[in-house]
Amino acid sequence: MKIFGKTISKHALFRIGAILLTLLVLGTSAGIYAKYVRDVRVKGTLKVDGAAADTEAPDDTGKGLDETEAPEVTEEPVITDEPEVTDEPVITEEPEAVPEIISFEARAELAPVGGEDLDCYLYIELGGDAVPGAEWLPVEGARGRHGGSVYVYASGGLPVIVDPGEDGGIIVNADGALCVRVSYEASAEAEVFGCLVPAYDGETPASLYNDHQ
Repeated sequence: MKIFGKTISKHALFRIGAILLTLLVLGTSAGIYAKYVRDVRVKGTLKVDGAAADTEAPDDTGKGLDETEAPEVTEEPVITDEPEVTDEPVITEEPEAVPEIISFEARAELAPVGGEDLDCYLYIELGGDAVPGAEWLPVEGARGRHGGSVYVYASGGLPVIVDPGEDGGIIVNADGALCVRVSYEASAEAEVFGCLVPAYDGETPASLYNDHQ
């Protein structure tokens, strides 16, 4: 057989056909491989040293993953225990002075009582802050003629009958006058007034004194 003017034997022709068939098969296989293998996509995870590599895109601010935002620093007012200094003068009140109490002794003249056989109570009136001894009992409801406090001579918390004629006791004769002797405590000397009042039955010390005035 002649091809392109050359004589080719059957044996050579057979070898050429086998080569062409082989090339055709390889070409077809390559095309099929290229068609199907190229379209195969494999999804997987990249691993570094056996662990999955996590990736994170940077935020919009452009800061890296290792950067942290520093807290905002604000200045706080400094508080101290020291008092505020002002130019105004400090006014302090001085405590009121407590008056000194002194012991006094006074005598008050007594008006005579008609009839020597009458039983009498002995009264005194003290002004100011004067306070007599324990032998004098305050008379509630009695009105002092001079605006002072009224007391009656007593023993054991009860008014007692006195003898106007006794001498050297609570009642004394001083320069021919009948007087009552009173010891009291006060911040200053006080006026002392005394009187004898007949003790009638059924009357209270206050009513006897008020009726006598």
